[in-house]
Amino acid sequence: MEWGQSSESTKPGNENNSSYSLGAIVVGVAAGIGLMAWGLSALVSSAGEKKKKTMKAPGKDKIINREAFARDPKGYFRGLRNK
Repeated sequence: MEWGQSSESTKPGNENNSSYSLGAIVVGVAAGIGLMAWGLSALVSSAGEKKKKTMKAPGKDKIINREAFARDPKGYFRGLRNK
């Protein structure tokens, strides 16, 4: 046994345990980094999005933007008559 070496490191079979431990650490770190990246990308992609409320269009079987209708309902119905 050399100076600075413990007697446990010279036992047969300990090399496999340490390589499995190192592999588990590497996999854990990689999974953690992946989860952090996924979380950040989800946060960034949804930061600028504002969910737009919709409604059934009066007089039609389609969905329209509620905010646009509320801004000018008179104009919406005028447009229906002109078509």
